[in-house]
Amino acid sequence: MAARLASRCLREFIGDKLNLEGSALTPGEAGEKLRSRGVPEELSAEVRRRLERLEAAQFGAAEIDQRRLAETLAVFLKRLEGAIRP
Repeated sequence: MAARLASRCLREFIGDKLNLEGSALTPGEAGEKLRSRGVPEELSAEVRRRLERLEAAQFGAAEIDQRRLAETLAVFLKRLEGAIRP
């Protein structure tokens, strides 16, 4: 449940910042869209990896620390927000 909510939060954040339907973005599309808006390759790739890991956690293929998930996601979103050019 936490992984699903975190994934939705990250996708919707990206969608809001890029004026897109965030919930429909795949991890690869999210990374591509961010790169096209000037987000550095390393950070775009990290978004893709995080979304992939969250998807895997939803289906039991990866473990996440649910206690720290909200905290680490909040820090990451602030970092990402600073990198997205208007």
